[in-house]
Formats: sequence, structure tokens, C-alpha cells
Amino acid sequence: TVVFCLTRNRFTVAEWIQLSGSTNDVMTIPPFVNGDDSTLTISNGMGSTLGNTGLNVFVLTDINGLPRTTTPSRGAYQFTGNSALAFHPLVGSRTYAINGVNSWPVGPGGNGSFGTVADAIHYLNNTGVTGTGNVTLQIEPGYPKESGFIPAVTNFTGSNASRPVVLTIAPTHNDTISTPALSHPNYTSTLRLLGTRHFQINGAGLPGQRNLTFALSASAGTNIFFRVIAATSTDTATTSDIQIRNCIIRGNSTTTAINTFAGFYHGAYLPVGISNASSPIGNNNNFIIENNVIEAVRNGVFVRGANIAGAQNAVWDIRRNIIGGDIAPGGTLPTTYIGGNTTTQTEHAGVMLKSVVIGTIDSNVIRNTTPTSTQSNQFAGIRLEAFSENGPDSAITIRNNFIYNLTTTSGQSIYGIRINLGNQNFRFINILNNSIAKIRSIGGGTAGSSANPAAIFVEATATVNNLACFIYNNTINLSGNTLSSNSSSS
Repeated sequence: TVVFCLTRNRFTVAEWIQLSGSTNDVMTIPPFVNGDDSTLTISNGMGSTLGNTGLNVFVLTDINGLPRTTTPSRGAYQFTGNSALAFHPLVGSRTYAINGVNSWPVGPGGNGSFGTVADAIHYLNNTGVTGTGNVTLQIEPGYPKESGFIPAVTNFTGSNASRPVVLTIAPTHNDTISTPALSHPNYTSTLRLLGTRHFQINGAGLPGQRNLTFALSASAGTNIFFRVIAATSTDTATTSDIQIRNCIIRGNSTTTAINTFAGFYHGAYLPVGISNASSPIGNNNNFIIENNVIEAVRNGVFVRGANIAGAQNAVWDIRRNIIGGDIAPGGTLPTTYIGGNTTTQTEHAGVMLKSVVIGTIDSNVIRNTTPTSTQSNQFAGIRLEAFSENGPDSAITIRNNFIYNLTTTSGQSIYGIRINLGNQNFRFINILNNSIAKIRSIGGGTAGSSANPAAIFVEATATVNNLACFIYNNTINLSGNTLSSNSSSS
């Protein structure tokens, strides 16, 4: 164990760095109440009195600005010994405002508010939750934006399906959670879930709306490894039972280039050498990504589970999202198109799944790749990828999606749906009722080659019998362009 923090052993330095945040200190609220902190018990069992503190001459207030008494606590917090004034877990069926005012809940029945999202997540990680019903953290007028990076949401104490934590926004209010105007460390995200369970984001102030935006600031620059929202396991704790709904998720871009790896990312929390390494452990289950607008990113939804046989992520539902904006490159505003990965071109798609079992990709709109030169070469609207690894995608249904205007002006290939099945059988892949149109590239391969545009392209690394891949009732209308000599499309 490297360190024991937030009720869990942390086994690697990398996990500790991600937990603490490379630009954030860790805050621990004393868990004791009605105790005497003037005596230290030493190894022989004897009590060693620390001595009388006396008047506090140098530090007149505690970390929250509360006046210290004449016999103050020896910590950041002015501990009163009164449980009615002590910090307690957040309580189910209550709403805690995020409104620029730090008035933390005290006592077992206390209400309160937080200045920023970072303040609320610090408190959640340290005190946990209790009771039943939603624990609601609500962004309200007065929210001042973040001056630092938001710490990762961890596996906080008391996490349970009976009291999920919901980050949301007040009715009739619109707001943006963004990274600060500071230098961004590698693999930065606006919001990170790290070994988190039972956490939801609902960006609808009123039903049917999208009032909450997650964005990377312009200070993110041209670093291509950033993600807007990341939900990853640690080396020992899965991230499960997560919902992200009704949000606008926007990456960092310029008028000519897209610089953000993914709108939503699941994979290695700290990849080594590549941007999309597999999750260190499997069984990150029960995700819903619904009714979001995801734009200005190279990947809309990128999911790469563990390279472990039999440990696929289970029950992922990706539905009714709009992936790809409508501001084209070459204008006066930063583009909100998608794609544009010129570094590793197999790493960009509207939705990419690897190592998922029981998954649904339903009723999404995937549109508008950046067409310049070869920037979107090999982009796929939807991609199921094997990566020559264990844990194949199985029991996946792709249905009712609209995929259109995927273009590369100089690249050879682009795909509506691309499936790499590896070499394993009985996969139970269903591709049903999808509409695919305006898929355009110049082509460059012979018949059957992957170096051509294709509406639906299925490949394997070896002959596979009993594949169980069903393709029914899809509508395909490609561009009608003449391809290069000897090229073909499907």
C-alpha cells in the first residue's frame, strides 16, 4: 500500500496522483466528535499529554474562516467537541446548493451550501453520504466557476443505490463547468470519476432541456490527450452505476483543428505511451449516457474495457445523443465538428466500444466530421474494436441511429459502422434499422479492402464460424462520388 486515504488502500503512486489531483492538496476532516484531542497515545499504550495550547496568537481563524477559541484545536478545523456543530455526511433526499457560498452542513440534520463544484466534491469525498433518496448537488445562480481543477470523485463512504449523488442545475438556470485558466496537466478532464459508484449527472433544469455544459477552457491548448468527462476504475476499484444525461459536452478546438481526445472517456486512468490504453480492471457496469450533445472532440463516447477474458464491462446504454456539432471548420468560430485525429487514426469514432457485454447504442445522431485533408481518415460513426485483446464485445445492439456527413477529402476510408470481431465466435451483434448517408472518402483499395468508404464494414482477424452477427433493415445512401480506380465501397 502506498497510502491509505478516504477509507481505501491506494496501491500505486499513479493511483494516488489521480486521486489527489496533480494540482490539488488533499483535505481530511477530523472524523471524531465529542473527543479529547489533547492526549496522544504512544506505542507503549501510555497517554502523552500534548500540553495546554493557551491563546492562539498566530492563526486566528480556521480553514473556513471561523474564529479559533482560546483553547483551539491543533488542526485546520476549529473542533468544538460538539456533535451538533461537527461536519456530517450528506443526507439523502436533500439538495445542497453550489452558489458561491461555502456554508458547509453541520450536525446530523444540517443543510448547507458550497462555493464551487470542487468544494462540493472535496466534502463528498471526505464525509460521504447517508440516508435514503437522491443526494442532490445543485448549481444555482451565484456559482462563480472553478478557480482550480475539480478533484476526482472517488469511492466515497456510504455509496449505495438507495442514495445516489446527483450533480444537477437549478430550474431556469444555465451554466458551464469548465477547467480553469491554468496550465493543464496531461490527461486533464473537466470532471473525473475514479472508482466512483452511484453517481449521476443530470444537466436538465427542467425536463427536456440541456442547461448544463461541461467544457475544456482555451487554456487546454493543443494537448490531444484531454477528455471532457472521464469515468475510470482505479487499480482496485471499479466505477459503476453511472448516469450522464441532458448535458452539453464540448471539447477544445480552433477554427481548423479539434484538440480533445474524447467527450466521454472510459479506459486507463493514466495511460502509458498511448492515449487509449485499456482499463486496469474489468466489470465497470451499469452506465447510461443519454440525451447529451457532444461536440468538438475526436471521439464522442470512447469506452475501452479491460484486457481480461471474462471481465467485460456489462450493461452500457448509449442513447439519444447528438454527437457532432454544426459549426464547420474554416469559419470565424472554433469548429464543433468531430473527428480529426491525424496521429492514430484508428482512435476516432462517434461511439467506440471495446470489451463490453450487453450494450445498446440506440437512437443517436452521429454527424459532421472535419473534412480537411486526411484529418478524419478511418473515422467510424460507430466502432466495435477488438484491438487484438481479450474480452471481446458481445451481445451488442446497434439500432435506430442516424449517421451522416462523415467526410475526408483526401483520406481513403471512412465508415458508418465498423466492426472488428477479432477471432472469436458467438458474438450476438445486432445492427438494425440504422440510417447511414453521405459517407465520403476517395477510396484507395481493391474490392473488400478496408481502405475504402463503407456504410457497414465487418472484419475479423481470422475465419470465424458461427459468428452470430445480424444485420437487418438498414437504409444506406452513400455519396455517389466516383472512387479511385479499382476501389469499392459497401
